[in-house]
Amino acid sequence: MTKKIFTVLAAVVAAATVSAQPSSVYTVVYNHASRHTNFGVAAGGVNVAEGSQSGVEAGLVNINKSWQRGVQMGIANLTAKSQEGFQAGIVNLTGGWQRGFQAGIMNLTGHSVTGAQMGIVNLFSGNGQRGALFGVLNIGGGGETGAQFGLVNFFGYHQQGALFGVINAVGGNATGAQFGIANLIAGNTRGVQFGVVNITGKADGTQIGIINLAYRYRSGLPIGIINIVGEGGYMAAEAGSSSMFPVTAAFKSGVEALYTSVIAAWNPRFHKQVALGVGVGSIFDISRLVFFNPEMNYMSTLEAMSASIFELHPNFGCNIGNRWSVVAAPTLTWQNVARGNDFNRPLYSIWQKRLDSRNELYLGLRAALRFRIM
Repeated sequence: MTKKIFTVLAAVVAAATVSAQPSSVYTVVYNHASRHTNFGVAAGGVNVAEGSQSGVEAGLVNINKSWQRGVQMGIANLTAKSQEGFQAGIVNLTGGWQRGFQAGIMNLTGHSVTGAQMGIVNLFSGNGQRGALFGVLNIGGGGETGAQFGLVNFFGYHQQGALFGVINAVGGNATGAQFGIANLIAGNTRGVQFGVVNITGKADGTQIGIINLAYRYRSGLPIGIINIVGEGGYMAAEAGSSSMFPVTAAFKSGVEALYTSVIAAWNPRFHKQVALGVGVGSIFDISRLVFFNPEMNYMSTLEAMSASIFELHPNFGCNIGNRWSVVAAPTLTWQNVARGNDFNRPLYSIWQKRLDSRNELYLGLRAALRFRIM
């Protein structure tokens, strides 16, 4: 689609120059050069060059049928082939490659870009871009090396460098870092994805967000609330009971090296009987049946002056077939309350210690039944 756009626009530039007079004309309003020129400055309302041009073009409309080297400044700067130097205007169109700097509302390049583009819309359809893009919408038909800053950054092929935007999308592989609300990489990612939603194929690095999706992790870890990994991932549902929370339900997702939990719990002795929380954990196989499973959770009660409850579970587990397992452990719990001496009481405890009017420690037990989804 982008190549068709450039083909049509380049044809418009060519048609405009062909219809011009065959001889050179220089006036204040209209300047037309019929052959290659190396003059210093062409200043007029409309500047047209049949051949290549080196120097400065300053006018409302600057048109070059061949390449332009130097500076173009105007409302519309149109170069049928390549441009090297500086283009400043509302619309900057280069049919070939562009080397240097483009500044305008819309910057369109039919081939690769080396340098910087700054505008509302920056578009190139060639094999690659090296440098920086600053715009609301940055679109590249090929690969990109450098940094992009925009609301939407999209590249059809590989990307290497950094992406900063609300939506960052790459049709191939990405190497570097992506920072955005949504980071969408169709190929493989090597580096860091930081956003609300991070999606990639194979990952070598880290995903940090609310929702992280990856086909497979070759190295690195996903860090988020929901982490879904297709090949080699870990996902499980758990129902359990502990001295602090006699009824708990949890959803766990990520990889065995590091997974996260979303937890709901109930205790009839609490001021507000329901608590919600998140946690992290790891699984270390001891044998085919037995594993060590340390977990750390943070829970919060559902009240205006909520209590914060931190739990440490050094679980040991036993596999029952391919899907089911049971875990059990002593638990160490720390409760911090907003109001002094206003503690939520556990169902039972083996040992407890009040540190001050707002902090208490508890030692208890827990057990849970777990079903592995993947």
